[in-house]
Amino acid sequence: MEYSIANIWVDKVNLERTEEKTNNKNQYELKIDCSLDYNSADKQSVRFVMDFSLHSNAKFKLSAIHYTIIKFSEQLTGDEAEAEMVRINAPSLLYPYIRAFCTNLLSSAGFSSEHLPLVFFDKK
Repeated sequence: MEYSIANIWVDKVNLERTEEKTNNKNQYELKIDCSLDYNSADKQSVRFVMDFSLHSNAKFKLSAIHYTIIKFSEQLTGDEAEAEMVRINAPSLLYPYIRAFCTNLLSSAGFSSEHLPLVFFDKK
């Protein structure tokens, strides 16, 4: 089934410098939670939400919520919409947008050498 990205926005951005070490003792600690909301009014749209936080060891903490509206070419039930989001592997599709947003924000804030790590999502 065909789909398009109808809208993307970022909300609740927080960036702060910190001397705090990461819990995992690595350079980065990245957490991403994903959820979706089916639009039962038009039956073609899904709002996909990626709530993420990035902690760079003794440098900064960044968190934000990334929203995407995915519009499908046909009407779907809620279960079908969820299955389509798995089929297209929505986190893998949308993570590059988050990565680009964060890279630009960090560069503008004086962290020009910082980049979000590459992440590969399994379909589940």
